[in-house]
Amino acid sequence: MHPLFLSAFLNSDGGQVQFAKFRHDFGTPNINISELADQVIVSLPPLSVQLNIVSRINYYENEIFSARETVLNSQRSKSDLFPPG
Repeated sequence: MHPLFLSAFLNSDGGQVQFAKFRHDFGTPNINISELADQVIVSLPPLSVQLNIVSRINYYENEIFSARETVLNSQRSKSDLFPPG
């Protein structure tokens, strides 16, 4: 399994739903590793498909980053229209 594919899965909504089942919130929140090993199901496509998924995720993350930068720059430009003082 490609490590970036596993990371993407574990951070996905589907991965988080599976983790939520094993979360123990009493005392210090933790997850029992032996429960995870036996019960978390990761769909494992061929390596070429995993790499394609990782590539697409990276593309979308870059798009999100660029969009956030555009929003921040637009907010600054808008604020510059009416400088303080």
